[in-house]
Amino acid sequence: MIHKKIILFVAFFAVIGVTVLGTQTLANAMNSGRPGMSLAQNQVVTDKKTEIQQKLATMKAARTVKLEAKRLEVCQQRQQKINNIVARGTEQNKKQLAVFQKIEANVKQFYIDKKLSSDGYLTAVANADTAEANAVAAIEVSIETTFDCTTTDSTNPGSIIKEAMTLRHSALAAYRTAIKDLIVVVKKANGEQKAADTTTTTNSTKEQ
Repeated sequence: MIHKKIILFVAFFAVIGVTVLGTQTLANAMNSGRPGMSLAQNQVVTDKKTEIQQKLATMKAARTVKLEAKRLEVCQQRQQKINNIVARGTEQNKKQLAVFQKIEANVKQFYIDKKLSSDGYLTAVANADTAEANAVAAIEVSIETTFDCTTTDSTNPGSIIKEAMTLRHSALAAYRTAIKDLIVVVKKANGEQKAADTTTTTNSTKEQ
């Protein structure tokens, strides 16, 4: 629903532009939203953010014609409303990210507590951790990005913000898939251990 609202606003008013907030306060707030992430993951986040920001900056630099006169006025009348819609969408994605992170942490803890063993576990964990870092980066870029009617390209309005939103959703989907893959590995390892325990118990009973 949030995605549809944004598309409708963009299509009807042709009003969307982007500017990046670069305050130290905001940067600190973003970094504090990475609980439990390793130094390696934080580096992945930083690298991915740079990649996304460069992509959006390139798109912004390619704009040809700015909004003027009446179109600019209409845009500015609705700019805050559009910002609010995007902010709600990003906040919703932050909550989804938190849920995914908790699930991943619980799956890892289960693997440790049960003393499971799997050849594919470390690879699955690495994939999930990388996907998590990419999702964090995409969300942080979205939080740091806001609409500005004075910088939009009137020939292709909304392209930058829609790209940021698409990257955010894609990153979350990839993280969800990586967690599912991790769960499959852990579930298989748990099943194999239960089967081994059952065999051991059966053999012990026969020997008695």
